[in-house]
Order: sequence, then structure tokens, then C-alpha cells
Amino acid sequence: MAEEIFRKYYKRVAKEGVLKSFLIALCFGLGSLGVTAFFSWFFGFKAGLWIGIALFAAVTAGLTAALYFLKFRPTTKQIARRVDELGLEERVLTMTELEGDSSYIAMRQREDTLTTLKGVDHMLLKMVVSASLIAAVSACGLAGLALTTVDALYFADVIPSAMTSISETVGVKKYAFSYVAELSDSAVAAYQAAELPVPESGFGEVYYYDEETWSLSELFEGEIEVKEGEYAPAVIAMPAEGYVFLQWSDGSRDQFRKDIAQKNLALAAFFEPLPDLDVQDPQLQDPLTPQPQQGSGNGESNNEPQEGESGEGNSSGSEGAGGAPNSASNKYLDGETYYGHGFGEAYQEAQDRLNSDSSLTDEQKGWVNGYYESIERNEGGGNSEGEGGSGEETP
Repeated sequence: MAEEIFRKYYKRVAKEGVLKSFLIALCFGLGSLGVTAFFSWFFGFKAGLWIGIALFAAVTAGLTAALYFLKFRPTTKQIARRVDELGLEERVLTMTELEGDSSYIAMRQREDTLTTLKGVDHMLLKMVVSASLIAAVSACGLAGLALTTVDALYFADVIPSAMTSISETVGVKKYAFSYVAELSDSAVAAYQAAELPVPESGFGEVYYYDEETWSLSELFEGEIEVKEGEYAPAVIAMPAEGYVFLQWSDGSRDQFRKDIAQKNLALAAFFEPLPDLDVQDPQLQDPLTPQPQQGSGNGESNNEPQEGESGEGNSSGSEGAGGAPNSASNKYLDGETYYGHGFGEAYQEAQDRLNSDSSLTDEQKGWVNGYYESIERNEGGGNSEGEGGSGEETP
């Protein structure tokens, strides 16, 4: 009879022991899973995900059994103490201690205790798990599952391993690139000489350039980093209305540039006022100042046509776009064709492109028109050649 009564309490306390054993083992299992997942992701070992899962199952199951049989498996005295905590009049622990005593008092105590136990529901014996154990399981579970998620993302090639990220960050050198717009020193000096205020902005800007659409992108501001050996984004120096691009601070006269990252690069795009302002533009100075040409006769001829006879020889004047056709610096393509001859065709082609290009703003189209109009305003006269014999010149 006593064994049957004790059996129902034993099952209750045994379940508590199994639960405690499982929770403690679960902490260690989740910890082993998290550690394995971390090292698997850190060193880039994809098989570590499956090893961690297998290790989690083995540690949890094996340690649960070991803890139960070695620590939490209930004994008769442990059950008696738990039942006595219910506050029964007869102490169950005393009954177990007097189990081998055949005296009258001992027998009466056992009988009274058994009678009391028959009327007590074993469900009143509650399973007790400490709050610290629950907190430990929650912390281990959160850390283990988080690390396993990271490892799973690496396993699915969604994110790189830690070693790969470190090598990309530390192993690859980066260079800083910056481009700014400035007035040239000669323009600043000319403004000061003319007692005009030197503008701090509004003479031009540096823009990102979209090579696919052949159009300006956003304004270049601040500084960017580019990996060694890679190309920086394409940029273009765009003058404002009334100004013209002169050159970059490294000497390049190409408005468009796309630099490769080999060193830190901080460049300025220099701008000049157009020549119809009071400030002269060195870039257009030569075409605007025709040089006298040496004749083969008895003297020099200027750019004004002369009447009368001036001896044998001929003289050449300036033609188109303000430059001398015979000057080697004013030839292009084959070294023989004067660039002023193609101005009209180039200007018409630019107008057609501006009319058909909807990606440019009216202000940007005005820049282009202003550039071509400045060239048109500065075109010179034509060729002048003359042959004569002997006689005096008549001015």
C-alpha cells in the first residue's frame, strides 16, 4: 500500500527532475551551437552549421540523461521532505525513518501517515524551477539562435564570412578623391586690378557625369573613397553663364575626367570669365590677338588690307574664330585643316543635340550656347592675300 501511495508522488518529483535536467542541458547545448556557428561564420567553414546542429542535439540529450541520473533522480527521503512541505499533520519523513521499526508507536505513526496521504491529491505537489535557470536558458537561447542565423546566412551566400570582410576592409587600400571649382589666379588678379569684387561662387561647378546617358548627374560635394586600382566616378567641370573652363589644377584641359585610384587626389577645376567681360581669358588670348605676319616683300603687313602696290610678296591675315589659319596651333585632325572652317557645322550640330536632349536643364543648355556664342563673337575677318609689283603703298 505504501509503495502505491509513494509511486504517484515519485512520478511528480521525477518529472521535476527531468525538467531541470533538460533545461540545464539545453543551456549547454545552445551554447555549443552558438560557439560552433560563430567560428564557422568567422573562419568561413560552411560545414560548421551542420556540425553545430548535431553537437546541439548530442549535448542536450546526453547531458539531460546524465544530470537526471546523477543529480535529480528523486530518493524516498527527498519525496518525503517534499510531501511534508504540504503541511500534513503526520510527517512522511518520520514514517520513512521508522520504516524498519516494529514497535507499536512506529507502526501507529506509519498507519496514520498512510491514512493522511490517501486523502491528499498528489497534484498539490508543484514542480519548482528557479527563475535564474529560466533566465540562463533564455540568454543562451537568444545568443545561440542569433549566431546560428548569421551562420545560416553565410551558408546561403547572403553575407560574407568575417575573415572575408576583414580582408576586404584591411587588406584593400583606399584613396580619397575630391574635386572643387575655383577661379584661376589670373582671373582673381584681373578682378582685383579692375577693382571688381572677386566672386566666391557662381563661376562653375563640378558634377558627376553619367556615361550611359551622356548627361550631368548630381553635384560633386565632399570627398569619396575609391579602392586601389578601381576608377573613381566620372566627373565634369561645368562653367556657369559668362565663364569658361580653363584647366584642372594638374594641368589637364579636358573638362571630363575619370581617374584611377593610385594615390589620394584633390583637384581644383579653374574657371575664367568669358572675354567679353573686362577680365581677359588666357585660354582665348591667342585667337583674340592676331599677330602680324611677315611678308616676303619689302616690309611687314598688318591685318588691315592695303591699297596700292607694295612690292612683290603676299601677306596673310586672320580668319575664323579669331585665329590665324596658317598657325599650326589652329589646325586639327590632319594638321592641315583650320578649325575655324568647321565652326558653323559644329555649332549647328550642338544646337540639334540641345534641342533633342531632354535631360539637360535650360541653365545647362544656356552654358553650351554661351560657349559657342563667345567663339562666334570673337571670329576674325577672312584671308587677305595680295601680290603686287613695284610702287608705293597708299594707306
